[in-house]
Amino acid sequence: MKRIDITKTFRPTPEAREYAKWLKDKKIFERVIDGYLFAAAFAIKNNLDILPIPSKDRQHIVVNLLGLIDDDVRLSLEAAVYAIHKRSKKPQPTNSDELIEIISQYAEAGLIHLKQKWQGKVVNQIQDDIRKIVN
Repeated sequence: MKRIDITKTFRPTPEAREYAKWLKDKKIFERVIDGYLFAAAFAIKNNLDILPIPSKDRQHIVVNLLGLIDDDVRLSLEAAVYAIHKRSKKPQPTNSDELIEIISQYAEAGLIHLKQKWQGKVVNQIQDDIRKIVN
């Protein structure tokens, strides 16, 4: 199983980055990357459809993955991608960039879904929903 190269960065679309930043600014998540990866895990858990992400206008989330993302979180996302690909008989990711791209596709799908789900909600309602999702 290929692992995410910890020197790489995630490159969200401007819309996803903006919403993940809004979640951080509202103190729903401590960091932009936390909201982004939560959305990826949410999309994986809920089997959301993913689509290729256009490379135009994507921005780096400047992240030293080793220093900022818990290894258990990283391993869980990596293993989930491999399990989904194995179950659906898709080719396994062959390198770190491919793995990051697949996780990014899930994050983008998750953020779209969560933004719709949380539209019109206040911070406490969103935090309560996150607690329900996690538990």
